[in-house]
Amino acid sequence: MKKCYQGISNPSPTETEKCGGCYISTDCTQSPEANPVFDLPEGYTQTQMNAAVTSALVYKQQQIEDLEAIDNKTYIEAGDNIEITGEGTENNPFVITALNTRPYKILTGLISQNSTDAPTLIIYENNTGYTITTEYFSTGIYFINLEDPLNELPIPFPDSNAWCIIADDVAGSSTSIFVNSTERLIIKTYNSSNIATNSLLYERTFEVRLYN
Repeated sequence: MKKCYQGISNPSPTETEKCGGCYISTDCTQSPEANPVFDLPEGYTQTQMNAAVTSALVYKQQQIEDLEAIDNKTYIEAGDNIEITGEGTENNPFVITALNTRPYKILTGLISQNSTDAPTLIIYENNTGYTITTEYFSTGIYFINLEDPLNELPIPFPDSNAWCIIADDVAGSSTSIFVNSTERLIIKTYNSSNIATNSLLYERTFEVRLYN
């Protein structure tokens, strides 16, 4: 059994028109569950009831559309030192990047050395732009090279431009790091007798800053 809001069983377009029509006249063949029959409040005509229901549905739909519009908007304001790119879409999402505002570029990580092998590095951060290689020179003396294969970068170590530090590890030993040339750092390791010695570096922390 199908009814419209007028209460007509199995309404046809003719019957709907005959009863004055209603806002769901085009959907009058929907099930009673979709279009329930309302008891009219005292003092309301069927036309007034239809108008009230229509108004409520329109208002509800507007609320839904407003909420969807809010959900679909992302408000982002970039603060200092933040760069935002993209459009916030599936194919071009927002990308938020923290800009490097430090007055220097940095190379930092861990260094290990064994026997007569060149040192090995675990790099934590390298925003210098240089390719980093290591080299064994002689007992207790090793190089960290900052290379620029494409020759696009300035010389790494102009005078007074670098700050370097490395941690001691083995008890009684000592380690130093300093600029050896315009593109090279030198590391020296000594045992407790102040004799140049290999195999004293194991995941030793180091940091190099290149000031602008």
